[in-house]
Amino acid sequence: MAASMQEKCEVHVTKPKSPRKGSYTQVMIFGSSIVRHIRGSNIWKNSHVAAKSNCYPGAGIAEIRDHINVKLQYNQLPETVIIHGGGNDIAGGMKVEDITAQMEELCKELKTKGIKNISVSGITPRYLLKTEVPKLNNALREMCKKNGFDYISNSFITYNYHLVWDKIHLNYDGVDQLESNFSKYLSWVTRGKK
Repeated sequence: MAASMQEKCEVHVTKPKSPRKGSYTQVMIFGSSIVRHIRGSNIWKNSHVAAKSNCYPGAGIAEIRDHINVKLQYNQLPETVIIHGGGNDIAGGMKVEDITAQMEELCKELKTKGIKNISVSGITPRYLLKTEVPKLNNALREMCKKNGFDYISNSFITYNYHLVWDKIHLNYDGVDQLESNFSKYLSWVTRGKK
């Protein structure tokens, strides 16, 4: 009887898929729901750089890190990774220092994997966090400067003109501005950061 049950169990066991090494994107963007509407086609139009956006609604940096590790396991390494994370962490009450430390650890991990350009995208405004968001962005900028990572400032995205009714997510103008910021950064990167 045990042998019969063993046979039935083995039928359902499948061999894990091997990594797809044929799939390649020059740039991978990882973030929370803020990057939901970022389109690689729009970035291509503005910078002539192939980019793919990966959105994980509600994710903090720890969850984004897990998703990045899975994604990179099944794809060729991109030259550039842009990370937009930390907004959900600060909204959940995490300290600026802890968020910055998690982001630093993630960026260093990506560097050891062989990612050439690593960029942190500044957190976009949140209505109830008007003082916390600038503090976090300043800490992230300093962390990037200290470690040789790139920082994308999103300071032109404002509460009054770029957020939808929930005062967290971006409206169409906000998405356009974020795409424009990413495109300008990627154009700079492809020119050799000159």
